[in-house]
Parts: sequence; C-alpha cells; structure tokens
Amino acid sequence: MFELIRKLFVKDEEIIEKINPDDIKGWFEAKVKVLEEEIENKLVSLRHKLLERIKSTRETLKKLECAELRNPKISTRELQFMYGNKRSYLQRTDFFLKEIGDIIDYEIGFFLIHYKEYVDNFLKSTSKSYRILQEFFANEVRDIAIAIKDLDKVVNELKADEKIHSYNQIEKIKKELISVENKISKKEELAENINAMKEELSGLKEGEDVLMKRRGQILSSDEHTAFLDIEDKSVKNEKEIKVLKDSIYSDFSLLERPLRKYQRIAYLHDKLVEHYSTDVLNALVTDFNLKIVEILKGLSKNIKEGKLVLKDKKSWKVLNLIGKMDKKYFDDFLKRYNTALNVKEKLNLEIKENRIRKELDDIDAKIDKIKTKERTLKSGINASKDELDSIDIDYLRDKVRNDISESLKVKIEFV
Repeated sequence: MFELIRKLFVKDEEIIEKINPDDIKGWFEAKVKVLEEEIENKLVSLRHKLLERIKSTRETLKKLECAELRNPKISTRELQFMYGNKRSYLQRTDFFLKEIGDIIDYEIGFFLIHYKEYVDNFLKSTSKSYRILQEFFANEVRDIAIAIKDLDKVVNELKADEKIHSYNQIEKIKKELISVENKISKKEELAENINAMKEELSGLKEGEDVLMKRRGQILSSDEHTAFLDIEDKSVKNEKEIKVLKDSIYSDFSLLERPLRKYQRIAYLHDKLVEHYSTDVLNALVTDFNLKIVEILKGLSKNIKEGKLVLKDKKSWKVLNLIGKMDKKYFDDFLKRYNTALNVKEKLNLEIKENRIRKELDDIDAKIDKIKTKERTLKSGINASKDELDSIDIDYLRDKVRNDISESLKVKIEFV
C-alpha cells in the first residue's frame, strides 16, 4: 500500500544522457545495436514463415490445378466456363504469390505498404472466379483461402510487433543522422570553396592593380602623347576624305540624269558613262585619261544646241557646273584625294605598328578578362554564402536529438 502511495507522489527519475553533438551518431548506433539484432532475427524468422506459407499455398494451387470434377456430366458450355475461371484464378493467385515473394527481403515498411496493395488487387481480381469455383471445387478453393489467410496472419504478426515498428523509426533516425553528417560536410565544403574563391579574387585584384598602374604610366608618357597626335591626325584625315567624297558626289548627283540622257543620244563611252552614273569616285580614279572631260563637253554642247532638253533652271545649273569641271578641276581633286589616301595609309600603318597602342590594347583585354572572372567569382561567392546560410546544423541536430529522445525514452543534452 505504501509503495502504491509513493508512486503517486514520486515520479521515476528521468534518464539524462550528456553527449557531444559530434558523437551522437556513434552513440545512437551503439544504443540500438542490440535492438536491431533482435529485430533482424525476428524479421528473418517471420520472412522464413512467409516463404513457408507461400510454398504451402502453391501446393494447394497444384491440387486445384489437378482436381477433377466430381460430377463430369455438365454441358460443354458449363465446362468451358468452369475451365476459364479456373485458369484465371490459378494465374492470378500464382502472380500474387510471386509479387509477395519478390518484395519479401525489402525494408519492412516498404513490404507492408505493398503487401496491402497486392492483397487488395488480388481479392478484387479473383472474387468472381472464386465464387464460381466454389460450385465445382469447394474443398480445393477453401484450402487455398485458408493458406492465404495463414499468409495474412504472418503479415499481421509483423504489423503488430512493437519492436518491428520501432525498426522504421530507427531507420528514419539513421537517415537523419547521415543527413546531418552530409550537411556538415557540405557546409565545410562551401566554406572552403568561398575561401578559395576569395583568395583567387584577391590575386586577380592584385593583377588588375598592376595592370592599371602600368596603364596609367603609359597614358602619362610622351610616347602616348605622340600617339594621340597621330590619332588626331587620322581623325582629321578621315574628315578631309569625307569632305572630298561628299563634294564629288554632290556635283555628280546633278549630272546623273543628264549623263544618262546623253548616253542614249551620243552612243559614246557607254560603259564609262554608266560607271560614272553608278560609282562616281571609282570611275574617276580609274579614268586615267580623264575622258569624262570630253564627255561633259559633249553633254554641254547637246544642251546648248537643244538636242538634250532639260528644265530651264536645271539646264542653267548643269551648264554652270560643267563649265567649272575642266581638266584642272579633276586634276586638283585627284591630287588632293590621292594625297589624303596616301596620308591615311601612312597614319593607319603608324597606328597599327605603334608599340604603345598594342600594349594598351593588350592591357585593356587582360583587364576585361580579369573583370569578367571577378564578376563570376563574386556571383559564386554570393551563391555559396546563401547556400551556407541556409544550412542550419543546430536545427537539424536538435530535431534528430528530439526524435532519438522520443524513440529511446531518454533526455539528451548536448555538451
């Protein structure tokens, strides 16, 4: 009586285990080792029983397969109906037993889930043929039903065993512990990668600083000043060439239609007139004898004589323009244009072969490459940091600690 009263007021002392978080996996495995051995032995025994039940069920199937009708005096139609259902029942039952045999060595949780699925499918697919066969082979189908019920009893024994139920929890906790280990390794790997990327980034920055310093030295040098002068001359030269081109194109734009009309009248220098009509500058630089002067004189003469009719104002403009476009006009233009082209060629060669320009281009290309690599590394560092921050080892350890505590009925404190 006194002991009963004591139990009402005095609670059992709570078991507390103090464990280093790094040692919890080994501690848990040691704790459950004996239980796992017991469970494994029980599973081996139950699996053996299942195999025996499957074997005995197959033997009863064989009896049904070989069974003869007690009353063979039935119609051919009834006979065919019976054999069809018998064949279907035998095939579906054999398939069911094969399904169970195939998963018998799988993890117990997986086995129990799929066993129920297979049984449900079997009962649905054989209910009709089972009822029909009872009319012809009552004893044999009864024996098969009893054999399958015995098989089901073994599975129910598996379901009801508390230790086997704890097996699933143990496996779950083991997976959690492995996951924690993997996450710790991943976190260490990420930290190492971040440090490596930071070191590489620092090295790139040092290299960039060296290049930028050399770039500054070049930009402030006399050689670079001289190079800028060449570039300035090149820009002015390009403008001069453009002005010359624009001037000749502008003059010949007024002459384009009159020249085409003259070509149809005179039948002289057809190809040359066509060339001037389509590409003035190229025609002029390849017109070594300046036959254009003769052509323009002929054009002027035809306009004055009224053989080639233009609008009054346009005729005056064309004649006025042709009056200026004598041999000296073209000689002067070609001299200026060719001189400008020669200067352009010389300046382009100087720019191309300039050591300072080459070195600057090389430095700029290297700096661009470094900056691209820096952006990639910074992006990689940020992504790795985000992933690193998302891994909460303390949370994962607390979760697995609580699961172990609940499973083993013991309080665990991390030290």
